[in-house]
Parts: sequence; C-alpha cells; structure tokens
Amino acid sequence: MEKLKVLYGLLLGFLLAGIGVVLFLEIFTEYGLSEGIDAMIYSKSLGKLVSLGCILNLCAFFLLLYIQQEFMARGVVLATILIGIATIFI
Repeated sequence: MEKLKVLYGLLLGFLLAGIGVVLFLEIFTEYGLSEGIDAMIYSKSLGKLVSLGCILNLCAFFLLLYIQQEFMARGVVLATILIGIATIFI
C-alpha cells in the first residue's frame, strides 16, 4: 500500500511540474505554450524553465506533510529529484 502512495506522489510531482511550466510560460512570457518551449530550447534555457516549474512541488510537499501523507510526500521528492537529474541532460 505504501508503494502505491509513493507512486501517486511521483505522478503528482510530475503533473505539478508540468502545470508549473505552463503557468510560468503563460504568466511571465508573451509566448504561448509551444512557442515558449521552442524559444526556451533555442535560448538553451529549457532546464531552467523546468526547474522553475518544480516550485509547485515544494508547496505540495509541505501540504502532504501537513496532512500526514508522508509516503506521497516521498513520491513528490522523488519526482523532483528525477526532474533535477533530467535537467542536467537538457
């Protein structure tokens, strides 16, 4: 059962990082989603964009700890670590 909660947290972490990227592009740039991603790839800033998208994971982590869902919080941390490793190679 705990492994399932870690998996839910992992999926939540990836989902929130994606939402964070979309929100950052929509709020702070004049580009749309696909144009903004293309511009970030061209300027070699895609890794920075994905890292900024992970800020929502921080909020989710503390919220999950507050409601005593430690295994889901571990999944969110795992997702953040995997995203961090992926940004090294982007």
